[in-house]
Amino acid sequence: MKKILLKFLPLIFTLMAGLHAETIEQIGPVITIDTTDAPDLSKPIVVIGSAMRLDTRNPDVEFSLSGNTVQENQPVGSAVGRFRSFDSVIYSLVPGEGSTGNASFTLSSEGVLQTAKIFDYEQTQQYSIRVLATASGSIPTEKVFTVDVLDVDEGIPLSFVLSPNSIEENRPGGSRVGRFVSREENVQEGLVSWFEFGGDFENSVPNGSPGKSEGTSLVPDRNGQDRQALYFDGNNDTFLFELQERYFSNFTVCFWADPRKETSIVGESTRGGAMATPRHSTLMYYPMGDKTLHQVGFGIALGPNALNVAHLSGGRAPATLAYPSDLSGWKHYVVSCIDNKVRLFVNGEFHKDGIQFERTNILGPSITLGKNYKDGYFKGSIDDLRIYDRSLTASEATSIYQSKEPEDAITYTLVKGEGDSGNRFFSLTPQGELRTAMVLDAGKSPSLSIRVKASQAGYETTEIFEVRVIENGILPPPEDPTKWKEKWEQEMAKLSALRQEIEDTNKSVLEVDETLTRQTEEIRNLESQITEIEEAKLACDTECAQVREEIESKKAGLEQIRMENQRAENRISSLDDDLSKWITKDSELSEQITQKRTELSGLEDKLRIPYLKGWHYTEEKGWLWTDLEFYPMVYSDTQGIWLEYAQGTSYPWQYYDHYSEQWQEWK
Repeated sequence: MKKILLKFLPLIFTLMAGLHAETIEQIGPVITIDTTDAPDLSKPIVVIGSAMRLDTRNPDVEFSLSGNTVQENQPVGSAVGRFRSFDSVIYSLVPGEGSTGNASFTLSSEGVLQTAKIFDYEQTQQYSIRVLATASGSIPTEKVFTVDVLDVDEGIPLSFVLSPNSIEENRPGGSRVGRFVSREENVQEGLVSWFEFGGDFENSVPNGSPGKSEGTSLVPDRNGQDRQALYFDGNNDTFLFELQERYFSNFTVCFWADPRKETSIVGESTRGGAMATPRHSTLMYYPMGDKTLHQVGFGIALGPNALNVAHLSGGRAPATLAYPSDLSGWKHYVVSCIDNKVRLFVNGEFHKDGIQFERTNILGPSITLGKNYKDGYFKGSIDDLRIYDRSLTASEATSIYQSKEPEDAITYTLVKGEGDSGNRFFSLTPQGELRTAMVLDAGKSPSLSIRVKASQAGYETTEIFEVRVIENGILPPPEDPTKWKEKWEQEMAKLSALRQEIEDTNKSVLEVDETLTRQTEEIRNLESQITEIEEAKLACDTECAQVREEIESKKAGLEQIRMENQRAENRISSLDDDLSKWITKDSELSEQITQKRTELSGLEDKLRIPYLKGWHYTEEKGWLWTDLEFYPMVYSDTQGIWLEYAQGTSYPWQYYDHYSEQWQEWK
């Protein structure tokens, strides 16, 4: 509705539709004419009066909101819509009826409406805001609008990523490629160090330095999974690692922790302080900064009773953030340095800001976990330690915490179907760690396609990924085969000498057998003679009984016979000893022959079986190479491929070509 305001003095005046209000003086009482009901202004209107003023101002600003919905779980600053008008308008949120939702939004003067928090549909489905529109020459106008929150199916992991997604060729089977994470969990930007403590002390960041354990041990984590967390005994355990560089003023340390030793309760200060003492349970040591550059070290003391962020410079160690609280049991901590001011999140929620420190906080490059330089040891367990080269937002702190909740765990498996041609080249743990199952060749397969299924709380989604195989120009066998040829020839020479030795030994055994046969025959002859002598002695005794009278006369002959008998018995005894020695020697020689034959058989088998360290040569298949780290994968120089030996098979030996997916039989 357009209105015209008229001011009169007594005279007759003609009003035309094109009359400008600025040209008429304001005098006398005011009369309002509603042009909706008034005559057509294209025709003259006669008014009685001496003077008047015409005002054609619009008393209300007409404006509207294009877009009044937003999906839940969107980050802070997400666009909702834009206010529009035909006039040049300045917009603002104002209190009053219908303004209960104002705090949940921000509104620019140009009319852009954005979220000021993360919305939860299950908590609130609609918000009411009150908006003031101000335009030059118009009456300021306020209106109430509603914004609807749209529900999102949060149960299904809509998408997930592999980071990193490449590996160099010619790495041993079992080498780590990367890890699958959901996109919501993929807080990777600025991540410079990440220790997952998944059974080892490796750094999950590409090219990150591994950690060095000095007394620490791997123990069950918060979910009860064995060897998945790092334990400090509080006496002399430390864990050391290096960052690629030193970071200043803005950085973040994230970790899960279960502290078991109380630390001192302190006050916040930027001056003085004695945080480097044995009373402080120091999780991260704060190396001294350069005082001349106004630098301070950054470190964390943690116990079940408090968390303190301390700094060290010039022998003083104040705490700019002191948080005494019940921190017993497993909790997740995000300690973020934002322009030299510390912010603390516990279990994904903001808890406290420290005081501003007008000095440059530094972190790294050398990091010590577990004690300070005054032997203030930390006791307890930590897990999933991350360091960022930037400060994290509140939503990122929440995302990292929620991604590690047991009930939110996603399990990953390799599945058959479209895009699974490379599945057989890899293995995948339920936690999402992808490793090679064999040696990869970039020349044959510069990229491999795998099909992966992610499962969470009864929901499943499947995606196809490409893993790049990077050429590194390094041949799988690490040494020149000519060196191994020399070794092979030396071994063959030893084998030939051994064969000659066995042949010579066999000849010696034959000679011994012949000698033993002759001596056995001699013994038999002597035994026959002994028998004859015994018979003669018996006859002699009989005759002696009959001719006692002749004994004396024949004493000399009898004594001679006795002497001959003694000599014969001595000879028999000597032959018995010789026989025993030859029998023993025969047994020893037989054992030597058996042993040599076994060694010969083993050496001949070694020439056929591929499990020899380094290069070896066979007349049928040429040069072959393997090692303890690669076995049972065997590299064939003749075919130029890797083959997998089926352990336990022999004559024929079974080999599998993963690229042609065919078996080979070697005889």
